[in-house]
Amino acid sequence: MLRLSRREAWDVREQGAAEFIAGHRPEWVSLQFVGYALEPKGVIFRWVPRLTALLSGPRVHLMFHEIWVGASTEYGLRDRLLGAVQKLGIRRLARRLRPDAVHTSNHAYQRLLAGIGVRAGRLRLPGNIPVPLPDPGRAVGAPVRREDTWVAGVFGTIHPRWQPGPWLEELLDLAAQAGRRLEMVRFGESGAGGARVWAQLQSDFGDRLVLKNLGVRDADEITQLLSDLDFGIATSPWALIEKSGATAAFLDHGLPVLVTRDDWQLRTGYTPEPAGDPLLFRSSKALVRALACRAVPRDRIGEVAQALERDLAAC
Repeated sequence: MLRLSRREAWDVREQGAAEFIAGHRPEWVSLQFVGYALEPKGVIFRWVPRLTALLSGPRVHLMFHEIWVGASTEYGLRDRLLGAVQKLGIRRLARRLRPDAVHTSNHAYQRLLAGIGVRAGRLRLPGNIPVPLPDPGRAVGAPVRREDTWVAGVFGTIHPRWQPGPWLEELLDLAAQAGRRLEMVRFGESGAGGARVWAQLQSDFGDRLVLKNLGVRDADEITQLLSDLDFGIATSPWALIEKSGATAAFLDHGLPVLVTRDDWQLRTGYTPEPAGDPLLFRSSKALVRALACRAVPRDRIGEVAQALERDLAAC
């Protein structure tokens, strides 16, 4: 492993990467692409010849974590113009680099890349938090039983567009009907919008909801936190949920995840659906049905949730 410090100039890092590749002579190099990591505005034209030269020897895998801005209806003219320039840079990179394999994490980006002639497969993101060894006395996704409380986790970046009010009102009502209080735990680096959103939640729901901010923790602590949650809450939109590392960590730990945003739509009028996962829920009602039967294997939780559509007391 070679760690290239952000404190060093790009020329120094580029030379270090070239020497590392030449020394190890790998058969494959995987370029994990995020345009804004290369250039503050995500316009990468000057990087195309540099990356092409750097990766001229081995076979190349290109993984698009981000592409260009402005593709969805939420963006205005300025972002759409910037996105058009970013798109040209990405297309030029793909043509010059001629990768042997291309992937992205979600169906929406897959469709957008196809529109510029880049055929990308879909590669599921792994979570970056270690998964504990199975406890033979505890079913997958079954946290420590609490008879009066459901504990939800919000992990990592809180998107500034996240509007928790409407769905949280419904979830609180459903929890009350099930005889539970709701507790929300925030942990990890939540970004600039996290403190503001959390303060608003405290103001609007503090009398009905227990809120805890645990801040940044090490991986072992987060592993324990995830193991003790009842479910996760995603602040990424449904259409892009496959690119959420926090959601990947929840799913890896066998946790149901409530996806609370559906406000990202392509300007083309058609937004591909993300890959189905029995632990992803778009509705609070469906999630509560699943929580009513928590001690079930991960691969059956969707089936159980459907069964509880008819009889919530089945478990």
